[in-house]
Amino acid sequence: MNEPSIGYALRLCDGCVEDHIVPAILAIYRTPFNIDSCAMCAGGTVDRFLYTWITSYARGEEPLRQTLETCEPCAIRFRVPFLDSGRQLDDRPLDDARGTPSFWKAIGVEPKNAA
Repeated sequence: MNEPSIGYALRLCDGCVEDHIVPAILAIYRTPFNIDSCAMCAGGTVDRFLYTWITSYARGEEPLRQTLETCEPCAIRFRVPFLDSGRQLDDRPLDDARGTPSFWKAIGVEPKNAA
């Protein structure tokens, strides 16, 4: 968890969201926090979890922020579309003002109350 993180923005059609994002979010909700197996594949005991932080922006909804805790093969499979087709976001300080319109515009989201 002390490794650098890289953000990607990826626009998906409804079908791709159903195929790729929904299973990950369901795995997050269905897996107890105290379990030692992967949330995605439910494989055996995982020695080292990889974390993927997901922020989804559905039309007309508030952002949904989740943390996906998986084994390395599942993390790689989940991240591939972002790496292949996504746009890498600029690095920003951790204490960045996330509520400002400039923050949201930088990641391609137009805030409802943008000035």
